[in-house]
Amino acid sequence: MKRSLALLPSLLVLAACATPAMTANDDGVRLYREGYYASAKDAFDSAVRHQPRLATAWNNRGVARARLGDLQGAVYDYTEAMRLDPTDAEIPFNRGNAYAAAGNLAAASADFTTATQLRPGYAQAFFNRGTVRAAAGDASGALADWQWAMDVERDPWTRAAMRRGSGLDTVHASPRTESGGLVAVMPPAPPSPEAVTPQAIEVRGLVARAMSREVDGDRAGALADLRAAMAAEADPERRARIDHLVRSLEGAR
Repeated sequence: MKRSLALLPSLLVLAACATPAMTANDDGVRLYREGYYASAKDAFDSAVRHQPRLATAWNNRGVARARLGDLQGAVYDYTEAMRLDPTDAEIPFNRGNAYAAAGNLAAASADFTTATQLRPGYAQAFFNRGTVRAAAGDASGALADWQWAMDVERDPWTRAAMRRGSGLDTVHASPRTESGGLVAVMPPAPPSPEAVTPQAIEVRGLVARAMSREVDGDRAGALADLRAAMAAEADPERRARIDHLVRSLEGAR
């Protein structure tokens, strides 16, 4: 579950002041986009050395470290970034993803909650918290988060991908309420916590991370996650849906 390119608007603003730290930070973003993750980390190292209070550089180095598999280092960097800028919802979202990847579900859930408090319409934070809750056995909490994520997500493609990734593609519309609106209701028998298997958790986590990567502009990473999810998915129908997502992304190149 990675997220870095969501910070690019801030990076572009920072680039207007060409200090050594910001130049190194921008170099790191460019290298990360090109897939040179170790070199990107080195550039962010330089940015942090030049300007230790640059929260963006700490966050971006955390993203590079997470991509390189150094989750402990990523958590350290995200924590420092949060200390320097406690108002940016992207940073606790990133740290939540790192905690989730490391298996610390309670810490991940807490960080996703912080992200949603900082940005109440943060659909992906709600979705990822749902995935973490499913992994922890809280099926009802997971379903509530996934449904809310789809309610607040404005992009139709992302919303459809969330529906498929969460397994809520059987949600249907109830008869009209007195107010004249339609109410989305869950299937009569939602999955129990025992029904959320480790394999299902792995697949949903990969799909959720793929969506984050696609929204951030990392299509190669999104495709890699979706292909891994497809390989791990045993159910033919769900595997076909993931394959449809892969083909959709490939066709959008």
